[in-house]
Amino acid sequence: MKKTTTLLFFVLTSLSIFAQNASAWDAVPLEKDKDYKTAVPKIKECVTYLLSHPFSKEDDKSISASKLLIRWMTGTPDYSFNILGNIVKIDPDGQIMAAYMAALVKVGLASPENLKDLKKGELATMKIVAEYCANPANKVKQTDEIKKLIKANKEGKLASVLTFGAK
Repeated sequence: MKKTTTLLFFVLTSLSIFAQNASAWDAVPLEKDKDYKTAVPKIKECVTYLLSHPFSKEDDKSISASKLLIRWMTGTPDYSFNILGNIVKIDPDGQIMAAYMAALVKVGLASPENLKDLKKGELATMKIVAEYCANPANKVKQTDEIKKLIKANKEGKLASVLTFGAK
């Protein structure tokens, strides 16, 4: 009985921790410029979560993390994010858009100058996306375009399958 009670306690505690993360992400204030700087640790949590789990519309944490990322990306005064057409071409159904946004934020936070050089930033972002797609645990539907992205990344030819603005 004691083992069952202890096990039940740990299960309920872990569920409560997961629920608190999602609701904590929903409660992050983004009203003033300083709020965006203060939110960076939570943004990093969201990025880590989204890039290490399959996205699901039924997963409250996926939804909460994505919502916070979008709110932060569209309001931060310190970063400017450009979403190029590559993700739309590779993923017209939007199955990996959350991973793309998380990768874009990860690249920007690691090195803000990558966001100023569109080609460098997009290559770094799409490399992360290709790795995410290649991981079977993420349950990404392997379309022809996604297979092409993964293959190009593995061969070190990622730039050859991407476009970088007007031609």
